[in-house]
Amino acid sequence: MGWLGDVFEALNRLENELEKLPFEKGKFFIAENYLEAVGIMTALKEGIALSSVRRPLEYTKVESTCVEKKTAEKQLGGEV
Repeated sequence: MGWLGDVFEALNRLENELEKLPFEKGKFFIAENYLEAVGIMTALKEGIALSSVRRPLEYTKVESTCVEKKTAEKQLGGEV
């Protein structure tokens, strides 16, 4: 896949600081645990931007629109 990561809870004898290696931007990820690592890999595989699921989410403005019944029936092509 062309990317690599590191898991904090993994105890091993590796003494390299992977974040200091020359990875391309967006190709190196650090996870707190293996469950998070699997989530990262799955999101990348499915083409989901990690910024869209990482917390805290950026401010999102949600708008609600009320459509009159007649307009909705016309748009949907039948009774609502």
